[in-house]
Amino acid sequence: LLFTGAVLRRRVDLPLPARPVNDSRPPTVPEGTVDPGAALVADRVRVEGNVELDDGAVCTGTVRLPGAVVGGFLRLSGAHLSGPYPAPDRGVALLGDGMEIGGELEARRTGRPALVCHGGLRLVDAHIRGSASLAGVTLHAPDRDALHGDRIRVGGDLSLRGVTGEGTVRLQNATIGTTLDCTGTVLTAPRHKPLADGEPARVPPLVRPSLDVRAAAIGKDLLGGGLRATGGVRMRRADVGKSVQLAGAQLGGPGARYALNAYGLVTTELDLRPAAPLDGVVLLDEARVGRFLDAVPLWEPATPGHVLLDGFVYESLNDTPVVDVRTRLRWIVGVSDGYSPQAFDQLAAAYRRNGQEERSEQVLVARQRERYRSSGPAARVWGTLQRVTVGYGYRPWLAVCWLTGLWLLGGTWFAFHQPAPVDAGQNPVWNPWIFAADTLLPIVNLGQDGYWRLEDASQWIAVALVAGGWILATTAAAGAARILKRV
Repeated sequence: LLFTGAVLRRRVDLPLPARPVNDSRPPTVPEGTVDPGAALVADRVRVEGNVELDDGAVCTGTVRLPGAVVGGFLRLSGAHLSGPYPAPDRGVALLGDGMEIGGELEARRTGRPALVCHGGLRLVDAHIRGSASLAGVTLHAPDRDALHGDRIRVGGDLSLRGVTGEGTVRLQNATIGTTLDCTGTVLTAPRHKPLADGEPARVPPLVRPSLDVRAAAIGKDLLGGGLRATGGVRMRRADVGKSVQLAGAQLGGPGARYALNAYGLVTTELDLRPAAPLDGVVLLDEARVGRFLDAVPLWEPATPGHVLLDGFVYESLNDTPVVDVRTRLRWIVGVSDGYSPQAFDQLAAAYRRNGQEERSEQVLVARQRERYRSSGPAARVWGTLQRVTVGYGYRPWLAVCWLTGLWLLGGTWFAFHQPAPVDAGQNPVWNPWIFAADTLLPIVNLGQDGYWRLEDASQWIAVALVAGGWILATTAAAGAARILKRV
């Protein structure tokens, strides 16, 4: 079925329905063949070979192919499709809901310009057994769905590489066999959210995502290097087999709540190294990632709630170039709205799996510090005491240092304040340093305790040594056991 170079125009002055303020809902699609805005009606057509509407073909009015079965290719390269006259951008340029393509959908540049589409490109429930190449396509449907492909199934690649689009690219629940390629794509003027009854208008209005792949299943990669999406990207509950690559992306803009909504995303690798700070919230709650790559623009400027990490799990970090652990802790604290222990635990676990035990302990110490900092005054005092004495149990050598210091102070005191023996007839031998150690160390008996009668200040100093010895020695033992267990 060939329309190569054809010119199809249906210039019917359609009455334009009054458009309510802040209404960006998809246009109503007429049922059946009675469509006054259609220039080509081919509902449920069956073609064993190719359908070619390419090489300079011009169509003013909707091209209707719902339920069509095409055994070969659907070629649209070099075509110029427009929605119904006189407002093409507000209508549907190509209606392909439920169509089946046995070969490939080709709209890319192939020695001729790529497809130019004024109006919506609808492929809801379409099934393309091969690949779909829309690389370099120009889409004009501002404040509408420029590409509406909910539940589309593509056997191979879906290439949106280098697309220039005004409007939203919507691929909810899509199934893509290998790769969704959005490298270098520029998406502006997304749909905005309609106002509820009685809700005051917002300036700027809240917008929907420019790229929406919610609950999509992608066999291999989602490539978005250099992607620019002013409404942000939504990949909520998406399942990507190999990797999500967003290096150099520019996400978010005025009115966008989320620059990236990746709630519940599952993938082996997530590359979040944007070209500039993201304009909107980055939602990573409940996402599960094998390898996580990040960069400074993701975290800075660090404002509370800018990056949400509740339940975010990653197996390893790509620390090339190396990011200092203190810098990472500053990022986590900066974006956390209150005490968030899971983010610290996850970072510590990633360091530990990579064999960086010292960094892991630094993170756990910082976790405890933030925990007590968010508590009441009494808890803060207790937390400060734990930090300086035993490093919250993660620095057992601090306890050893305090024990040594207490031993030196106690030995010095008793060297100048020798107590009287309890029983002079036993004639005990006095050694202030052994006596201080015997008093300080719990359980251990060095043969000095119990032979001397302590009075006045010496009695209180001995009590302090006993209390400090029990606290510090047990903490040091617990820390040593933790180290030996890791070894």
